[in-house]
Amino acid sequence: MKLVPARTWIKETFECGVSPEKVRAWVENKIIPGVIIDDKTFVDADKAAILLDTCTHIQRPAEQHQANGNSSVASIMQGAMTR
Repeated sequence: MKLVPARTWIKETFECGVSPEKVRAWVENKIIPGVIIDDKTFVDADKAAILLDTCTHIQRPAEQHQANGNSSVASIMQGAMTR
């Protein structure tokens, strides 16, 4: 497990910015692997990288109609974690 602060993970993972609040919500909702410690969000970068590498097109039904790029990442992560 490689826990990385959310802001660092965002910079290393996305070309366009994703908000730390969005990443926190993903962690809280178990869409991406991570933890919240002392009100700081950390992402398990190793597991998240595997999920992003292995799942290129997974969407939850509630997110299919959203044009927001963040929702597609969330749907990839959620779909991979529920396999």
